[in-house]
Amino acid sequence: IGLLEVGTELKYSPGVMETEGAGGLKEKTRKTKEPEGWVRGSNLQHSGRNKMGKPVHDYTNIYEFAASAGSLEGFVYRRENLDATALSNWVDNLVTAYGLLPPEALEQIQPSIDQTVGRAVRSLVAHLGEDHGLVRKLKSMIKGEMPASADDFKKKKWFQE
Repeated sequence: IGLLEVGTELKYSPGVMETEGAGGLKEKTRKTKEPEGWVRGSNLQHSGRNKMGKPVHDYTNIYEFAASAGSLEGFVYRRENLDATALSNWVDNLVTAYGLLPPEALEQIQPSIDQTVGRAVRSLVAHLGEDHGLVRKLKSMIKGEMPASADDFKKKKWFQE
């Protein structure tokens, strides 16, 4: 998929790519396969409206969840004097957002969530203990294998493969 002008909307259906630009000009291009990472039958759509009444797309929600999870991982990594009270709202928001993610997105991103949140859990366990409420809440989002430690980065990034 090429770059589109600002204000251009991309619509996707299997086998056809349609771009709509200024002036309502449409162009359809035959594609031989779905875009990289596309989930066939996906219904990722507008999932609601933000506080200002503007539509929010599921991709925005997924990005914001991932950014918050990654920020938490970095914030707690090798940090001394963690304040569990300050982290409580952050963790609660992550768990709430996780529960609102579309199931078809979770099918694709769960292994990455397991790794990112798992490393945050490993960092927190060192300070708060295995049975702390925040640790239990974060573990509720992990469905697969957790990393062995907060330093376990054995998975290559998608752009390194």
